[in-house]
Amino acid sequence: MQLYYFLAVVLSLSLGSLPPADRSVLHAAYFSLATVAAWWLLCGLSTRMVIGLVSNGEVSQPTAAESFFRQTQGLRWLALALVGLMVGGFGFGRTQGGISEIGMAAQAVALLSPAILLLLGLWAAECYFAVSMGWEEPGIRSSMRSIWEVARLSIGWLVAPVILLLAALDVVAAMNVAALLRNDSWWTVASVSVLGLAAFAGLLVVGIPFLVRQMFVTEKIEASTEQWMRDVLFSVGLPRCKLLRWQTHSTTFNAMVAGIIGPFRVMVLSDRLIDELPKQQLAMVMLHEVAHAKRRHVALRLAIVVPAWSLGILAQMTLQQSEWGSAIGLDAWSTAIGSGLSLLATLVALRLASYWIEFDADRVACRLAATSAQDCNDVPNNDASAARELAEALRKVSPSDMPLSKRSWMHPSIQERVERLTGSTG
Repeated sequence: MQLYYFLAVVLSLSLGSLPPADRSVLHAAYFSLATVAAWWLLCGLSTRMVIGLVSNGEVSQPTAAESFFRQTQGLRWLALALVGLMVGGFGFGRTQGGISEIGMAAQAVALLSPAILLLLGLWAAECYFAVSMGWEEPGIRSSMRSIWEVARLSIGWLVAPVILLLAALDVVAAMNVAALLRNDSWWTVASVSVLGLAAFAGLLVVGIPFLVRQMFVTEKIEASTEQWMRDVLFSVGLPRCKLLRWQTHSTTFNAMVAGIIGPFRVMVLSDRLIDELPKQQLAMVMLHEVAHAKRRHVALRLAIVVPAWSLGILAQMTLQQSEWGSAIGLDAWSTAIGSGLSLLATLVALRLASYWIEFDADRVACRLAATSAQDCNDVPNNDASAARELAEALRKVSPSDMPLSKRSWMHPSIQERVERLTGSTG
């Protein structure tokens, strides 16, 4: 699902590079708002249809939930097409003398607003369905809180760093750093370059873990359980990783690790994961996340993205500088074409790497278990038992009727991971 939100953000921002068109901001706003209103109506009506089938006794709740999931999946991809229509066609990204002349941060907010408004319609529909099925508390405040939580944990962690980075670039532009670099000494150029790299490194090392702490509603881990978890992390070389218990009211099985350097690294485990998994299985889930950290999988993903975006930049420069590009009018579209090619290459590269990364984390977690078991109780003490416990944990956290258990672009299916762990094909 995070891939989808990544696509929504990158597509929205990339459409700002389309060639300008003779359209006013008001024209774009009127048609976009009409599209958003129709979209909200579509989400509401389609949700009511599914709820009506349950109310009339025509389908069971599990069947309705599966149907609703497939329906919202289709609507999500339709939303991306509507983003292209509103930003590119109507078009916020192409207005003359409109948002193109404001600061980069404000321009990004404007470009992202159609996607966010469409997603709000989907999240509201999902909340309405959950309340109707009795899975969430009714009431406006409860629904608003639920939608806010989804927004924070889905697209918020992507949008916030982008806006902050662009706001920083706006400040740099206001200081006229470019003129300073042209007219001053090599020492000034080097100083500004070092400061820029330091700011980017600071965002990766400190900023992302800080955002994770702000996004997740956390609570204290029971003292003896927390000490055991710390012992497990210490035994495999992550002594300074901060542990957070994510409060989901026992609705979610999930875990993640964020951060690159020890003191700023954070491991988040949901309350249901901690409360319902036996310790040996919980240890394996933790060690899977530890494997991601120790194998530098985040850095690997970043390294894979670099050549993908370099391909887009090369295509953009070729179209801008070549005679044949100018002759057929592609030079004006070079930035948009380059962005599209970069996005496509990124998706392909991440698809090829992501499956290997998940399988590698499972394999390394089993190897780490034997090391951890020498110093900690309730940890599998050999590769075979570790693989069995991790496979059982995967089965528990992802029942066969849940979307997480299915193969996605960025994740192998639970069945594929279990087969790799157990050596089974049946």
